[in-house]
Amino acid sequence: MNRFSIITKISLMIKQGEDGKSYYLSPWGSGFHGRVSFYTWYNFRVLDFQNQDKPVAKFPIQGKIEKGQKENVYIIRPDEERIVFPFITKCGFRGSSKILEINPSPEIVLRFEEYKSPRGNLGVSEGALIQVRRSDFPLKIKVKYTGRLYGDPPEMIYLLKLEDGE
Repeated sequence: MNRFSIITKISLMIKQGEDGKSYYLSPWGSGFHGRVSFYTWYNFRVLDFQNQDKPVAKFPIQGKIEKGQKENVYIIRPDEERIVFPFITKCGFRGSSKILEINPSPEIVLRFEEYKSPRGNLGVSEGALIQVRRSDFPLKIKVKYTGRLYGDPPEMIYLLKLEDGE
């Protein structure tokens, strides 16, 4: 059983600025009572506009993560040398999951939690938005799981590779 997921596409929220421009963002994490860990704003050059009504972010994105003006806000801008992708681990029942190690070491790791219930009593999964150089692939990610795993091992190592130029 796979206890991880890599999100390949997300729908974005659209905010209208005072200048009339559209800005695209997504929340990451669902902590205590649904609290968001951080937000990412997207440069329009890293988005897919095939559906004109609702643009989507398709991962992995060729881009880089930059710090925004607020503490929990980040911006993803285009960059040919770097890859940004989310990696989410799934916890066991009433347990947790934790990303222990990523090799080679990524440039940026923005961690977030996904509570399986409003207070996390049914489990807390960890995820991360990861930025690495294209040349750093393949990546090894070591993850630890607790809770009821139904026969799955308590630690796993995942090997992530880029395929067909992705």
